[in-house]
Amino acid sequence: MLLLDITGFIGRFHPLFVHLPIGFIIAAVLLEWRLKDGRYQKAISYLWFLSAITAGVASLCGWFLANDGSYANWTLFAHRWLGILIAVVSLYAWYVRRDPNPNARSKKITNVVSIAMLAVTGHLGGNMTHGSDYLLEYAPTPIQKLMGYGKTGNDLPQFTDPDSVMTYRDIIFPTFEKKCLGCHNDNTQNGGLNMASIDSIKLGGDGGAVIISGDITSEVLRRVTLPTSSAKFMPTSGTHMTYREVRLLEWWITEGADYNSSVSTLTADESIKAILMSRYNLDLTPRPWIEKTKISLPDSATFADISATGIKINAISNSNGWVEISNHIGSEVTSEQLSSLSAASDQITWLQLPNSGLTDDMLSNFKALSNLTKLKIQGNPITSAGISQLENLSNLETINLINTKVDDSFFELLDKMPKLKSLYVWQSDITSDALAQARIDYPDIEIVGGIEN
Repeated sequence: MLLLDITGFIGRFHPLFVHLPIGFIIAAVLLEWRLKDGRYQKAISYLWFLSAITAGVASLCGWFLANDGSYANWTLFAHRWLGILIAVVSLYAWYVRRDPNPNARSKKITNVVSIAMLAVTGHLGGNMTHGSDYLLEYAPTPIQKLMGYGKTGNDLPQFTDPDSVMTYRDIIFPTFEKKCLGCHNDNTQNGGLNMASIDSIKLGGDGGAVIISGDITSEVLRRVTLPTSSAKFMPTSGTHMTYREVRLLEWWITEGADYNSSVSTLTADESIKAILMSRYNLDLTPRPWIEKTKISLPDSATFADISATGIKINAISNSNGWVEISNHIGSEVTSEQLSSLSAASDQITWLQLPNSGLTDDMLSNFKALSNLTKLKIQGNPITSAGISQLENLSNLETINLINTKVDDSFFELLDKMPKLKSLYVWQSDITSDALAQARIDYPDIEIVGGIEN
């Protein structure tokens, strides 16, 4: 343990020493290029010697630092050995220039090779500490396109339907894949943790589970929110998780860390909604059921047959097949007209037949309209017994029963209408006590009523 502490301490000096050989090499190359006077040969030789010493020290510190962190294997391998090679080449350059008349070709080779290795080694170091895209992330668009970077393949996905977006698969795992899998995958499992699959991440690491349902002290969340100066901060290399990524991870864990839940099934506060909207164009504003469900439009013959009976049938939108049924103002409907609706039973979602002489017996024609979401049948002499025939219409969101004969027993049907949001019942036979109790029993339903005595 003492040895690990010492090597970890020495490794922290890598950033201090790593810039010294860079300065010495650039100074030596520039002096040799611009000053041809042999009086400066000894000074240039000393610069190469200092470069060799400091490059060696920086390589040693970097070697220890790598043991204390988690870095992509190939990048670390190349960066580590190129750093050592820079020290070796610098030592050779110093040796060549000890001769009062050094070989000109050797001087040029060491100059070119050293500068090239500095560029490559520095770039690899930047990849490890800032992420593989750090160099081009803020480059002008033409340069990004020239280098194959930019919007193609790099932007976050844009979603339109929250019901089809799986929280872990589409929101959380892509962050893990970019920020964590370099050190926690099928081949490399630092800390015994593999985050490449749901099953492996559930197994946890050497210290146990890293994600616990509903627990914001879960290890994976704790590690990414530690101070960056902490030895346990994750990720130790590459780009750190952004504030928004951490908030989404915290939200998912708080909501139960369900690997199979869709975004729409989780409770999201306004800040989470704003993050999802800005990152993924994902709008969590509640939408009517018909906007979330697609269906084909009835054929032209069905439109013609229903219209021929005197009933009005209209498409609700151009992008979906839902239709609205209504009557001509002031006209009563017949059972024959209502029976014709069965041809479009799957597509009818709005039914508006106010003041049309509907009776309880006629309501049986609506049983087959399983996709009905809006029912406006105000001003008709119908009762709770007639409405009970519609208890299988589980997608109803709005019912208008103003100026009808429904009574207190109607509220017994609400348990069978799970999606109901709005109910209008004034000028009916419902009592004020039953109305008040219904508002307590069904707080999620807007019940609008006024009592006529």
